[in-house]
Amino acid sequence: MAFRKACLHYKSRKNIFNLLVFLFFCTVSWYALCFAFDVVVKALDTGAEDNIIMFKDIYTHEPWPGLELNLTEPGAIPAKVHYYWCGNKMFRFVDYLSLLSIVRILKPQKIIFHHFYQPRVDTFWYHTWFQELKQSVPNLVLRRSISNLDCGSEEVLKYILNKLSQEGGVYVGEKVILTQLPSAAYTDDFFYSFRFRNKLVDLTSGVIFSKNGFPVESIGEKLKFIYRSPRTCYIVDEFDAIPESRLPDPERACLVADSLMYPKNIWENTTRFSELARWLYYGKRARLFPVENSDELIPMVSHLIWMRTNNLLKSDELEFYHYLSIMSALYVAGFKAVYIHGEIEPYGPWWELLKRENVKFILIERPETIFQQAVDGPSHQSDVLRLNILLRYGGVYQDRDVLWVGPIPDNLRRYPVVACPDWPQNGEWPEVFNMGVLMAKRNAPWLKSFLSTFRYYRDDKWAFNAVMMPYKAYEQHPDQLYVDRYLQVICFHGVCHPTWKTDYKRDIMDQRPVPAFVWRDARSFHFTVPKPPESLTSPAAVKNGDDIYAEIGKLILEKSGHLDLL
Repeated sequence: MAFRKACLHYKSRKNIFNLLVFLFFCTVSWYALCFAFDVVVKALDTGAEDNIIMFKDIYTHEPWPGLELNLTEPGAIPAKVHYYWCGNKMFRFVDYLSLLSIVRILKPQKIIFHHFYQPRVDTFWYHTWFQELKQSVPNLVLRRSISNLDCGSEEVLKYILNKLSQEGGVYVGEKVILTQLPSAAYTDDFFYSFRFRNKLVDLTSGVIFSKNGFPVESIGEKLKFIYRSPRTCYIVDEFDAIPESRLPDPERACLVADSLMYPKNIWENTTRFSELARWLYYGKRARLFPVENSDELIPMVSHLIWMRTNNLLKSDELEFYHYLSIMSALYVAGFKAVYIHGEIEPYGPWWELLKRENVKFILIERPETIFQQAVDGPSHQSDVLRLNILLRYGGVYQDRDVLWVGPIPDNLRRYPVVACPDWPQNGEWPEVFNMGVLMAKRNAPWLKSFLSTFRYYRDDKWAFNAVMMPYKAYEQHPDQLYVDRYLQVICFHGVCHPTWKTDYKRDIMDQRPVPAFVWRDARSFHFTVPKPPESLTSPAAVKNGDDIYAEIGKLILEKSGHLDLL
C-alpha cells in the first residue's frame, strides 16, 4: 500500500513537471511565432529597392509669398505633423505631393508617418517615391501602429484624434495636398477641413490643426463636428476652376487629388493645380521644357563602342552590316567623322574599306567599376562608356546595329540632350528610353544626372539601368532633355515600332504588325533582335531583298556612292 502511494505521488509530480515543460514550450513557441511574424512584416516593409539612391533637395525652391509659412512667433502653428498610411499598397506620385506640401508649406520640425505596412513598390520599380521621400526628408519618423486599420474608416480618424489630443499637432490625410495655411489655424485651438460630409465615404481626406491638444473624452464630439463640417477640401477640377483674379478660399486650405497622375502631366500644363504641383516637386512654378540654344550645337560626330563579346584576345570581325551602319552615319546622317572606341581594333575586309573614310579607332579601356560596384558584360560596360564619352566630347552615340535613314536636323543640335522612347510596356512606367541613339552637348547636365542613377546598379536586370533609369533622370529634369520620337525606330523580331504613332506601347512578346508608317520619316533604324536582319547580311542579300530593310541598304550604298557593291 505504501509502495502504491509512493508511485501515485511520483506520477503526480511527473505530470506536473510535464505540464510545466509543455507550458514552457508553448510560451517559447508563441514568442517565436510573434518574432517570426514581426520579421515577415519587416521583410514586407523594406526591400532591395531601398538601396536606390533617389535623394532630392526639397529645401531649395522659389519663394511663393502667401503660400509658404512665414512665422515670427514660435508656437503659433504646431510644429508636429501626423500622417496615416493605411493598407498594403503602393506609394504613388500624388502621395508624395501630399508629403511635399507638408514640408514646403508648414516646414514642420517632425513628420510622423504612421503605418502598419510601409508602402510597397511595383514589380518594375517605377513607384519609388517613398524611397525618395525617406532619403530627402531628414525629419521623417516612421512609426508602426499596433493594428492594421481600414482605409478611410472612422477608426483611422479616431486613432489620429487620439494622437492629437495627447500631443497637439497637425494631421494631413492621404492624397490631401495643402493649398495654403488657413488663417484660422493661427487663431483657433482646433481647425479642420474635410472633403466629405457623410461617414459612408473616406473620412480621412482632410486636415486638422490642433494647437494645444484636447481632453481625450471629447473625441466623440470632435467627430460629430467633422461629420457636419461646412469646410470642404477642393478637388482638382474645383481648384483649377478658380479664376486667376481670385485666390483659393483660405478656409478650405486643401485639395484631394485621388486620380492617377505622373510628373509628365504637370510639366507644361497651365492649370492652377499643375503650377502648385510643379512648385511642390520641382521647386519651380514655371512650365518645364527644354529650350533650344544656338550658342553651342551638338557636334556632328558619331561615337561607336567596339567591345569584344567573348573572352578571345581578338575583336569581333566587323561585318557588312556594321559597315552599313558607319557609312550611313557619314553619308546619310551627315556626320563629319565617326570615332570607334574600343579595347582592340576591329578587323576584316569591311574594316579595311572603312579605313579610307573619315573613321578613326580610339583605344579605350573597359570600365571596371561604377560607384565602387563591379560592371560586368559588354552591354553594361557600354552603358557607362557612352556617358563618359559624350560628357567629354559631345556628339552622337550610336549602337553598331543602327542604320541612319535621314539627316540630323539643325534644330535638334540646339538642345542639350536628345533621346527617343522605347516601345515595350514596362508596368506603370509612363515611358522608357532606348539609349541606342543618344545626342548630347559636351558636359550636358542631364548626362550627369543619368550617370548618378548608377549609384544603385543592377547587373541582374539589364533594362533597369539602361532603359528605365534614363527616364527617371528625365522625369527629375524634364527641362534638360528633348524627346525626339523620330530619332530611331526599333525593330524586334521583324516588327519595327515607330514611337510617334499613337498606342505604340505594347507587351514585348506582342508580335502583331504595327500600323503602316513611312520608313523615310524616321532618322534611324535600330535592329535589336535579330541582328542583322537577313536582308542586310551581305551585298547580295541587299540586292535581292524586297523588304524595307533591303531598301534601307540600297539607300545607304547609293548615298555613299557604293552601289557598285551590288
